[in-house]
Amino acid sequence: MGSREMIGNPDTAGWMHLAAFVVLILPMNLLAGGAVIAAVTAMSPGAHAVRLSAWMTGSLPGAAVWTIAAGLPALWIRDRISGSNGPGQGWPLREIAIFLAVAALAHLALVRRPESRRSSAVRSVFALAVTAIGLACALGMSPGAPRFSDPTLLPRFLHMLVAAIAVAGMLVALHGLRAWRFDAAYGDWVMRLGVRWFVIPTAVQMVVGFSLLLSLPGPVRSRFLGGSPVATAEMAIGIALAIAVLFVATHAAHAADPRSLVTFGAALLAATLLAMSLLREQIAAAHPPGDPEILAGPPRAPVEIALVAAVLLIVAAGAGFWMARRVAALPPEAGTPGAGGSKR
Repeated sequence: MGSREMIGNPDTAGWMHLAAFVVLILPMNLLAGGAVIAAVTAMSPGAHAVRLSAWMTGSLPGAAVWTIAAGLPALWIRDRISGSNGPGQGWPLREIAIFLAVAALAHLALVRRPESRRSSAVRSVFALAVTAIGLACALGMSPGAPRFSDPTLLPRFLHMLVAAIAVAGMLVALHGLRAWRFDAAYGDWVMRLGVRWFVIPTAVQMVVGFSLLLSLPGPVRSRFLGGSPVATAEMAIGIALAIAVLFVATHAAHAADPRSLVTFGAALLAATLLAMSLLREQIAAAHPPGDPEILAGPPRAPVEIALVAAVLLIVAAGAGFWMARRVAALPPEAGTPGAGGSKR
């Protein structure tokens, strides 16, 4: 089975569209889902909730920056490599870049305020506004401009938002896993809270995902119901992985020692995200009759593709390094100003 069948894209550079979205997933999900979790946690009682809210809100500005850093090359690839930059297609890249840059700077300014429940809630709500544009960017990566009359728009948006909350929940659990080495009580509480934030949205996602499948045009939906063996297999694998990670996370929430289950669940989630990214490419590439073709432009030069691939690798490495440090960063003690956390 070749790469073209796996991604459902006849463009020889179509794999870059998949790679760009994979790079965008984690920072965007931490920003989107983390804003929701931080807002709810900021209103919860207890010292652990204050510390977790401080860690979450301290992570959101960096997540916004990396969402911009990953999102702009991703949109560029959508517009240039995939050839979907014809009249009336795509989102205004310059306007999105300006909005996100201003939002990130304002968010960074907010983070300088002393930590409190009120400032955590304010920053979380602000992050939700930034998130809406980030999710719109991700929706805009599909061929053709999103239209409000599109019956798939709301299911796609809900699918991405619910998934973002679930992924952010798993990142919170991984933060608790790391923090457990230095503060067992806090780490255990965060791990269990994180897996609950993963389990509930993932269960909801089963319904949202099914509604998304039903909202797809008939020719596209048929690809996943036997019309394309590869697309059907990818959907079956994605569903099986999602059920497996849901099972593991549910047990982790009630286990006496959830550490090994959290680690296993995170590995399964990584495989699930890859499978779902492949499914997304199958949907984006399967145009119903009358829609614009992906191959609207001439083939791109190998040097151009190589340069964009190098940029993606740099962004992926930077985002991954930052994400690892944020997960490992310990939050400040309850009542301590600031939201940055320290390594040790």
